[in-house]
Amino acid sequence: GLFGVLLAAFTTKIFILMKKATEVMKDLGVILISILVATFVIGLFDHYLFSLYHGQVLIFLLFGFYGKYIISAKNHS
Repeated sequence: GLFGVLLAAFTTKIFILMKKATEVMKDLGVILISILVATFVIGLFDHYLFSLYHGQVLIFLLFGFYGKYIISAKNHS
């Protein structure tokens, strides 16, 4: 449940920031949302993102990218 809330929070924040962002930041936001959707679809069919160490590292690396995008988008607007 907490994982879903975290994903939803990042996604809504990215969509809100994409409306105000410059063109380059919008493109990066679209790429991050695409990666999120792809990761979610993979997670529907396989458990390795949650149960294996490398999958968990990948998820938290993505969370780091989302956090960096949010911080950068706030500083550019």
